[in-house]
Amino acid sequence: MMVAIQIIHRALSFGGSFQKQQNANRSTSLLVRQFRFDSHDASSIALRDNRSLVFQTSNGKQVTYRANENYVEREEAANDSDALKRDRYGLGPNRVASLQETETAFQLLIATHAAGDTERRSNPKSLLVEIPREDGIQEGDSNGQ
Repeated sequence: MMVAIQIIHRALSFGGSFQKQQNANRSTSLLVRQFRFDSHDASSIALRDNRSLVFQTSNGKQVTYRANENYVEREEAANDSDALKRDRYGLGPNRVASLQETETAFQLLIATHAAGDTERRSNPKSLLVEIPREDGIQEGDSNGQ
């Protein structure tokens, strides 16, 4: 009887963990898709305070991505309105996002690390999305002015 209860408990725990991982994977996939869409629509891009990447779109909207501990927040604002649209993409407990700027590209890095890894070393399962610096996209003001 006790063995049967332990088996059921483990099966339910495993199912819950699997569902959380599936939700994190789905959220990450949606984030990457939206990030790519916004980058294609951008007329200028700027990295601010090493946590925020700001897109100015061709239709006058400003889209800001902010990297946080286990999620990325997307905020969309129209120039002629005070209305904001916010989306939050959960990455899961063992993933950390960062926004970076290199000489050749702007990057969204979603690093996966082992549970309990306090140094958060990324491994080969990390995901890197790059926006190459192109002639059609202007570099925005990184100071936010």
